[in-house]
Amino acid sequence: MTLPEVLIAMVITGVVTSVLLMGTVSVYRGHNFTQQDSSSLGALRTSLDRFEKEVRQARVMYNDSNGKLVHLWVDYDRDNQQDPDEKILWEIVREDPGSNRAQLTRDTEAIAPVVVVSRNLVFDAVESSFVYNNPPDVEDASMITVLFKARAAGSLAGERTVTTRVRLRNASF
Repeated sequence: MTLPEVLIAMVITGVVTSVLLMGTVSVYRGHNFTQQDSSSLGALRTSLDRFEKEVRQARVMYNDSNGKLVHLWVDYDRDNQQDPDEKILWEIVREDPGSNRAQLTRDTEAIAPVVVVSRNLVFDAVESSFVYNNPPDVEDASMITVLFKARAAGSLAGERTVTTRVRLRNASF
């Protein structure tokens, strides 16, 4: 073998190796994008399903409900007594003062700690909120429109938006 043949073989090997490496990196990024997007959307759907279930079962929706919180009573034991663990507060809470990131929390008036149901929500007056069909009069609301917009930190997937309408079946105000 001569020196030019060896150099040509090295250049061809280098080109083929870089093409294979770029293809592998592209597949890896696509997989990460899909996984992060699916995870973000799945977490939003799961928290929204839980919220919908409790709103449909609610017997009372309290007047302090607004665009960032929904306060309701679900009579789980069907005794017509408003127990502290049946008074539920769903709230969109800012993660840190001054940040635009929020989390969806579920709390009861019982001693139990606040449960973070979903993270990475966008904290904004419109971006993630609860909207009632007769704003600002919560007393006459019969339907809640929920809009959650999530942006995962460092995510390749960007923002995901989930929205739904929940009809209050049993609620009195």
